[in-house]
Order: sequence, then structure tokens, then C-alpha cells
Amino acid sequence: MSIGAADRAVPVTSGLPPAKPWLAFVIALISAPVAFLYVGRLRHAILLFLLPFVVLSLAGWTGAVFSARGFFLMLALVLGIFLVSLFWPFLIARRRKVGLRTAVYHRIWIYLLSYVVFTATTWFVMQHRAQLFGWEPFRVPSGSMLHTIEVGEFILADARSGRSPTIGDLLIYAHGAENPAPFIKRIVGLPRDRIAFRDCKVIRNGVALSEPYVLIDSEDASPDAQRMCNFAELTLGQDEIFLLGDNRLHSADSRAYGPSRLSDIKARARFIWFSRDLHRVGQRLD
Repeated sequence: MSIGAADRAVPVTSGLPPAKPWLAFVIALISAPVAFLYVGRLRHAILLFLLPFVVLSLAGWTGAVFSARGFFLMLALVLGIFLVSLFWPFLIARRRKVGLRTAVYHRIWIYLLSYVVFTATTWFVMQHRAQLFGWEPFRVPSGSMLHTIEVGEFILADARSGRSPTIGDLLIYAHGAENPAPFIKRIVGLPRDRIAFRDCKVIRNGVALSEPYVLIDSEDASPDAQRMCNFAELTLGQDEIFLLGDNRLHSADSRAYGPSRLSDIKARARFIWFSRDLHRVGQRLD
């Protein structure tokens, strides 16, 4: 049976004008999820907003991020998602010549509210990235770990809990709640260990540690630093650890501040992910 002209189906639109491609691109530069809302793709907005966080989290909790290859593959995936989110709204707007399909969320105030929600969520996630992703990047601004870590190098640290520290680990930690800034030092003493320092050598439980990574640079070292090369034996408490910088005469560490607590540990350094000396990129620290 033929359909009369009056009965033919016609596209149902909201009456809103088509999305402008250039405006979709500009909005995407500010907030890609809002750009997807603008072109009428709510599911795409939510999916592509969450997807980078899923990639970052899976990379951390599976341990894939703790190799240079896995880390840079993760960065490539996140960059790819970002580029897709940047240009896809523009392409959708170019293809769509009719009005937007639904006007439920096509309101200026909803765009603004969505921007606030997406931005606040991103801020919250980044503030808790170590707990959510299981890893965290750091820049080392000082020379206290020369030449294991050079000044200005960027490292990746494992923030997953559940692994007890071992002698020789490079730990990121804080000097208690009163000084939450992160420091990086090498652990040389575990709870209940006896620690002494003789001629800049660590004596742990009566035995000198083998420390081929230590740098003894007396140039510009202060008299206090020289005196720090020797101190009497002390016994660590049941939750205390002793931490030292590899550049022994140019490091403020447990010799100056006293032992740290296990609860002060934030993460364990794994490898260098960026350095001005490209040959050092990917160098293991564990």
C-alpha cells in the first residue's frame, strides 16, 4: 500500500539550529565533554570524559605503567583520546545539517553547570591521583640524590600500598604531618635496626652496607655535613626507618631530622621518565 504525501515520515528535530562546527571546536578546546553536549552526544561526553581516567588507573593497578614502554604507551593512549575528543565534536557538527535531536540539555545554564561538574571532578581526581591511579610523577629539584638522580629529572613512583620497604629502596616520603612536602631518599634502616655512621659509611646491625651508588663530594660541604659522617649507634623504633641521600655531604635526611615513620612513606621510585640527558630516560631506580 502506498503512503500518501500527508502520511510520509519526516525527521523530528527540536527546532534548534544546527550546531556550528567552529563553535564545537572552540568549546572542545575549553571542555571536550561540553562540546559533545553541544552537538547532542551525551553518552559520548560521559564516555570520553571517563575513559582517560580508566586508562590511567588500569595502567597503574596492573603495573603496566612501571616500565618505560608501558608508561609511554599509556601517554600515547591518553593523548589519542584527547585528540579524538578535540576533533570529533567538530566532525559531528559538520555532518549534521538538521537541528539537534533533543533540547533537554541544550541550555546555556546546563552547559555551564556541566563545565563546573567536569572541571571539579577532574580537580578532585588529580588531587587524589596517587590513591586512585596507584602511581605519581615527581620532579627532583635538588642534588641530594646525585648521581642516581640528576637535578631536574622526572621520576615515576609506585604509590600502591601493600609492599613493605626493603633496604636500598628509593622512597618518596614526608617529614610528618607538619611538613607534607615530598622528599626522596634511600632507606638504609628498617624498624628495630641498629644504625651507625662511620667515615660516611652506614653500619647496619654491626655490618657495613655495600653502597656503590654513594657520592662523597666534599666540595662546598659545610662543617656540619662533615661531622654528619660519624655518629654513634642508635636503635630504631618498631615503626621507624632511617633514610639518607646518596650525595651524603649534600643531603638533609634522617641524620638531621631523625628517623621517619613507616606511615610517612608515600611511594617508591621506579624509573626516570624524563631527563635532559635522553640516555637516562627509562633508567631503573628499583
